[in-house]
Amino acid sequence: MAHYAADCWDAEIECSYGWIECVGIADRSAYDLHAHTEKSGVPLVAHEKYPEPREVEKLVITPSKKELGLAFKGSQKMVVEALEAMSEAEALEMQTALESKGEVEFQVCTLGKSVVIKKNMVSICKEKKKEHHRVFTPSVIEPSFGIEGSSTAFLSIASTQGQTNQRTNS
Repeated sequence: MAHYAADCWDAEIECSYGWIECVGIADRSAYDLHAHTEKSGVPLVAHEKYPEPREVEKLVITPSKKELGLAFKGSQKMVVEALEAMSEAEALEMQTALESKGEVEFQVCTLGKSVVIKKNMVSICKEKKKEHHRVFTPSVIEPSFGIEGSSTAFLSIASTQGQTNQRTNS
């Protein structure tokens, strides 16, 4: 599978030569837009405005940069980024551990090690907010139709049909 694809599928046709790929389909997800955004610094996103505002519950992760700076000094930025990048499940698990133990071990991939996060270093809570629109990075499903495979299959099937018709007419 290609490095840019989340998943790939092939459509094949069985003919006298065996199975021939006629269409390749790649789920590129948002690989290209994320790569362009990362290099250019310009967010390549879409906006969908809602007809009516929606009330949603959002998980808010607020790192205490002061406390993290005192604890991690030059590594503070990487710890903050890792905290802000947590999934909702990871954040809720951390919140539970912080409430019960007061601290939790947290893996920071960019540092290549675990650090200890204390309760005063991060706030994790759910808030209700009104949303008037959503911002998202569109995903791409890329079909690739090659002429060679389709033409070969078409000619193979056509010649097989022609031979069958000649035998039945004789």
